[in-house]
Amino acid sequence: MALLSIMPEAAAAEIIRANAERYVSHPAVRPLDAELVTRQVAEARARGYAVNMGYYFPGEGGLGLPIRRRHHYEVDVAVSFSAPLELMTEEWIASIIEELRNCLGREILGTHQQQV
Repeated sequence: MALLSIMPEAAAAEIIRANAERYVSHPAVRPLDAELVTRQVAEARARGYAVNMGYYFPGEGGLGLPIRRRHHYEVDVAVSFSAPLELMTEEWIASIIEELRNCLGREILGTHQQQV
């Protein structure tokens, strides 16, 4: 989700369409389809990071912070990790993302990263 959120919208939509059947057939805790993935990517694009509220593993969610490439010879990456769902309140998520951004620093994130 994090990487899709920093791709051009048309490219992200094409990837989502190409994987639509996989979303439905992938073993997931909660139902997942292309429409939901599209919404999650739009939300990640708006907030600046991705949030998974327990689609893949029982009791586990996740966060993903995309990092745009800074130079022509770099690639876009994302730092992502899982966390117990009971921790994942809005306040905790915002705090962890801010802490992650502080750890990575402006040098890595660049000036175009959205701040919480």
